[in-house]
Amino acid sequence: METNQKTSNVATSRARSKKSLSKILISSMMLSLAVIFELLIYFFPFLKSPFGGSISLIMLPLALNALFVGPVYGTIIGVMFGVINFFMDGVISWTPNAQAVILCLVLDYVIGFGAAGIGGLFRREFYRRKVWACLAAICCFGAIRFTSSFFSGVIIFNTNFDYGSTSGLVPNFTKAGIIYSATYNAGYLLPSVVLCGLVMYALIKPLYMVMKIPMVKVLADDYIDHRVSLNYVIKNHIEEYLPWYLGTNVVVATLGTIPNLKMFWFGFLSLGFLLVALAYEIFLLIKKEGRISRNLLLIYMGITLLGLAISSLAIASCWTYAYDVYHVVKQ
Repeated sequence: METNQKTSNVATSRARSKKSLSKILISSMMLSLAVIFELLIYFFPFLKSPFGGSISLIMLPLALNALFVGPVYGTIIGVMFGVINFFMDGVISWTPNAQAVILCLVLDYVIGFGAAGIGGLFRREFYRRKVWACLAAICCFGAIRFTSSFFSGVIIFNTNFDYGSTSGLVPNFTKAGIIYSATYNAGYLLPSVVLCGLVMYALIKPLYMVMKIPMVKVLADDYIDHRVSLNYVIKNHIEEYLPWYLGTNVVVATLGTIPNLKMFWFGFLSLGFLLVALAYEIFLLIKKEGRISRNLLLIYMGITLLGLAISSLAIASCWTYAYDVYHVVKQ
């Protein structure tokens, strides 16, 4: 009896060691991938916002890491990337104001990227091949990061901030300050969340295939059901999220039509995504596949066409009714 117990303890210890090693290896790879995505931004400067932030896929590997290894490792790796990104962005060189630098580090980088660990709360559903878990991880990560960066914008990087001063901060919680911070941070975070969500969705099948790799399988064995067909998972969820996909893009397109926000380029973003949706809807209409009825599919196509019209209006606004806003003549 004692021998069997010792054998069982050894087996348990080995299993824990394998899981720990897998978590470390996966986390290291995802951290490296996030850094690579950040480096790629330097080759596409038009994706960077003037005062920090960029439209990128950085959140994708961080959210995936949390889904694979859980909230603890997910948060640790998120914070590690945040600190690395802090020095890559050269925040210290922006201002000699120590208070601003420390608050920026905490709000924009430690909390902002440490929020990646929230995706680990959906780990069980992820391993059970619930597609919504992947999208929920990205959306929750993006929501927390937006909230943190919003307060950073209101407290630190607002219109009252003197980048050359070492004096105390002057938070701007006025209506103008709140709108400025909200629109600025939404301008790069909303497209990033949508982009990461789309890429995540496109990678669903490969991700579920990865679960059979020994390094991942040792983590997934407590949750995964190998009997579930991958095709069944994809076909039974893609139509389910189509209304949300369309609605999000219509909202993005509508924001692009508002002159004061100066985000006409949102029209290009939503236009591309809606064209993909329209192509898929036409495919379903011709092939008569999927769970969506013909009448409902026609309604979705109508929403898509409406979104395309709004996207076109947003793009045209820069040269039509909002010309004076986008082309301010300096006296």
